[in-house]
Amino acid sequence: MSQLVSVSIQRALYLFLLSHTLSPAFSQTACNNVNFELGNTLGWQGYTGYIDKDGTVVIEEFGFSKEQHKITELDDGYDPIAREHCERWDTIRMVALGGNHSLRLGNESIGAKAERIVKNFEVTPDNSAFIFQYAVILNDPEHEHFEQPRFELRVFDENGELYPCGEYQVRAAEFIEGFESCEEGWRVRPWTTVGIALNEYIGKEVTVEFITTDCAQGGHAGYAYVDAACHPFQITRDEFCEGVTSLMMEVPPGFASYRWSTGDTSRMIQVEEPQEGQVFSVELTSLTGCVFNLQDSLPFLNPPPIVELDSLQTPSICEGESYELLVQGQYIDQIYWPQLEQNGHRIMVTPTATTTYYFEASNKDACETISDSITIEVLPLPNLAPFSRDTSVCKGDTVTVTIEGDYDGIVEWENIRSDSSSLSFIADSTITLHYTISGSTVCTYTDSILVRVIDPGEVYFTVDDQAICEGESITLSVIGTHQGTVYWPELQRNDFDLTVSPDTTTVYTYQVLDVSGCATFESEVLVEVTQLPDIQWESPRCEREAFWLNATWAGATYEWQDGSSNSQFYVQKSGTYNVTITNACGSSTATVDVQVAEFNNGCDIQIPTAFSPNDDGINDRIEAITDCIDNELINYEFKIYDRWGQLIFKTNDLQKSWDGYFRGTPAPMGVYVWFLDYDNPICGKQLRRKGNLTVIR
Repeated sequence: MSQLVSVSIQRALYLFLLSHTLSPAFSQTACNNVNFELGNTLGWQGYTGYIDKDGTVVIEEFGFSKEQHKITELDDGYDPIAREHCERWDTIRMVALGGNHSLRLGNESIGAKAERIVKNFEVTPDNSAFIFQYAVILNDPEHEHFEQPRFELRVFDENGELYPCGEYQVRAAEFIEGFESCEEGWRVRPWTTVGIALNEYIGKEVTVEFITTDCAQGGHAGYAYVDAACHPFQITRDEFCEGVTSLMMEVPPGFASYRWSTGDTSRMIQVEEPQEGQVFSVELTSLTGCVFNLQDSLPFLNPPPIVELDSLQTPSICEGESYELLVQGQYIDQIYWPQLEQNGHRIMVTPTATTTYYFEASNKDACETISDSITIEVLPLPNLAPFSRDTSVCKGDTVTVTIEGDYDGIVEWENIRSDSSSLSFIADSTITLHYTISGSTVCTYTDSILVRVIDPGEVYFTVDDQAICEGESITLSVIGTHQGTVYWPELQRNDFDLTVSPDTTTVYTYQVLDVSGCATFESEVLVEVTQLPDIQWESPRCEREAFWLNATWAGATYEWQDGSSNSQFYVQKSGTYNVTITNACGSSTATVDVQVAEFNNGCDIQIPTAFSPNDDGINDRIEAITDCIDNELINYEFKIYDRWGQLIFKTNDLQKSWDGYFRGTPAPMGVYVWFLDYDNPICGKQLRRKGNLTVIR
């Protein structure tokens, strides 16, 4: 859910900040990635928004933007704007000195954008000085002050009240103290260190906020590089032991001024001939005008303290258990554990085997140190501790839980009457199975197995049948709820959205697996493919007599050359015929040249249907009856077959006839088939006529 935060700053504080490198004495304490050294924004909250025409910063989106919240690294080199447009500060690195990563808030692109990062943490004595570093790049459009690009820092207490000593704001202007006025209106400030004392908030939570914006009119950019660290707000000094004649004292960096009780005005001072009990104080003035005081005194050295340790015993624990290392005694100021790299009188450890832990105990200022060790004996669990895993099953399945391992122990299940290492039951609801294994040693093994029962619930999905034209593509989208995956078996594809281009009407099968993976549902979707009308006629076409010209096409309408709209047209004379066929996918036109004719001069030809070859002088022969002459029947051929397909008679002579005999023997009575082939002299096309004749005796 997006979060809307409106920010309007009325007061500008022009701070004169000096760049400073943090000394080793002020290495950062735990403040959860405040310096971005993890290479990410872990522990921070990111927001984006815009600056409106009234100069109000409107933060509306929660979350980090890759472009507006960029983690920088050493290989990024120098800021490109400063590099190109500045003379004095042209080598501003994109990472603060001494670090490997920083954060760039905003960028050089325009658009009235705004960026915000927020850090919440509880103030402790170890992090009561918040030290931040920044470098700012602002483009000055010479707008009204409230419209200018800006960089802001603010600190709030746990009630959301602004901490007066923790506020800083700068906006683009013709001249800004501490900034270089570079080419093309760019105003650039190099890396600067600022300290904020939070000692009055120890034990409470504070919020640190950084904001950058473009100009309100959207044509000029503003961005900054930020880094931070948390330190104790105290005087830090060198060790003061017997024989020390000189020592260094220092306080946190980033304050406008320092005034020591010695008269020194620098952050670090050198004390010559330090004395026991000598008191030092320093007044620190922040860049916001707030005044803070710190004090420290040197310890008394006469006589030097002697470190004493209480007697130590060798404890025993079971494998997997933890143990608190505790060192007590007199005059002990610091305990250091080298192999753990930790300091503390009490340290919690979880050894996996018998281990000796070495420590160094020091008095005040580590003037005297002694070393010793504590050995923790780790007793084994029942031989080869069992191996078990949590599992997930579908509701209604039979699940078997087995504790695996090579052990001598007895398995006891909590609230279940069974001492078996294996349980089987029907999964109905999620359950945690607790068990204990007791073995031959004094240690027992206790663990649990979580059986998550997944109920797929109701799965709804649908995809509508589709209609497309030939050559088109269509995307089949399976929509619904509780869907896990969609599989199309014919295409061997996994996809919620499948684009297909079938050539013909096709039914696609799809299988939906619910999000739990417990149930699969199968259905089908029809993609109906409509073809563009495509009628192909032989042209020219020659016919002996009138005929129907057929243009039938499913789902189409027709328009013939004479305006008629039937699917067929009756052709009675020669000419050119065309039809436009239209369906949902478009239109096409078919055309044919037709010749309708018998023969030249209207001659005709007929074959009788029967004759009686009985030598009575009546119908004794069968022949073509025609008024055509030979030159009007080109390639004339007359053939007669019996019912078994045997050729009985053949002639190319129009005047020749059949006498009813075959190979000198009268042909039997019955039905015979005749074929008459000749070329039409008008269209130059061979025509064939066919018919039956009956021999009667």
